[in-house]
Amino acid sequence: MPLASLRVALVDDNADILESMSMVMQLLGHESAMCSDGPSALDCIANWHPHVAFVDLGLPGMSGLDVARTVRERYNGTAPVLI
Repeated sequence: MPLASLRVALVDDNADILESMSMVMQLLGHESAMCSDGPSALDCIANWHPHVAFVDLGLPGMSGLDVARTVRERYNGTAPVLI
């Protein structure tokens, strides 16, 4: 049985990884948004409301841990699943 389509935020400063992960998400039937830094990831999560966010830890300007911490504080109980 196929899974429901999910909105997936992909956050990484490596463009090749973002493109590859986006293609995999599309092949699996999911929508994806790509972000290359912490602030754009926070904007994406606030405006697009993904179900899942794959967040790299080593991001420019704001670490992935800071992104995760901020998301959990802002969206208490409604945050996307953070990976």
